[in-house]
Amino acid sequence: MTGGVGFSSDAMKRSLSNRALRKSQKPKFKEQNRSSKQGKGSAIKTKKASEATLNEIRKKSRLERKRLQKKKTILLIVLAAVLWLLVIGLVA
Repeated sequence: MTGGVGFSSDAMKRSLSNRALRKSQKPKFKEQNRSSKQGKGSAIKTKKASEATLNEIRKKSRLERKRLQKKKTILLIVLAAVLWLLVIGLVA
């Protein structure tokens, strides 16, 4: 038996039937809670930011990422130099 197209369709049917037999199909406590709270109360109000504010946030984020990248690079160079010196010290 080589396991052709019939094999894969049989496996899919078997997994679907097994999934239907599981006891965990019942809704959980959190799901019941969530559904009972839907539709009640007012919608969540979020603040709308202007384009200038969004650009400032993006600029700060980019600068922070660049700063962290520089830190990582410096740390890697220092670590590589220390390891290199250790290797040379052991060999010599």
